[in-house]
Amino acid sequence: MSLFTCLMARFYDRGMSAIETGALGEWRSDLLSSVQGRVLEIGAGTGANLSYYPDNLDGLILSEPDPHFRRRLANRLQSDPRADCRLSEAESHVLDVDAGSVDVVVSTLVLCSVPDLSMSLHECHRVLRPGGRLVVVEH
Repeated sequence: MSLFTCLMARFYDRGMSAIETGALGEWRSDLLSSVQGRVLEIGAGTGANLSYYPDNLDGLILSEPDPHFRRRLANRLQSDPRADCRLSEAESHVLDVDAGSVDVVVSTLVLCSVPDLSMSLHECHRVLRPGGRLVVVEH
């Protein structure tokens, strides 16, 4: 699996470029342009959502458990740093975020591949503040 995810991380952005241009980029923009407060993104991957987040967030936690994707994400953040950002290695079903501490949980093209969907959704609910939002793009 490690070789597969290493290759996947290396070619993900290039492989997704046509669909990003065709539709996904617009969906990301629509989904993320209005998020506010403290935001947690599960499965942040290579950081494809970064350019769509507003600049005035109270905090951004990018959770990516795969080390190959996380390395690419960290490199992207080095070239375009965000002062409000923290990286996490946590998996979606065991988040390292306090209960009721985020305003928005973001998931784009992630929930289709988590090992335990029910537990991942439970964790998203656990970390959301009352009235918080889970925003999702899925195929």
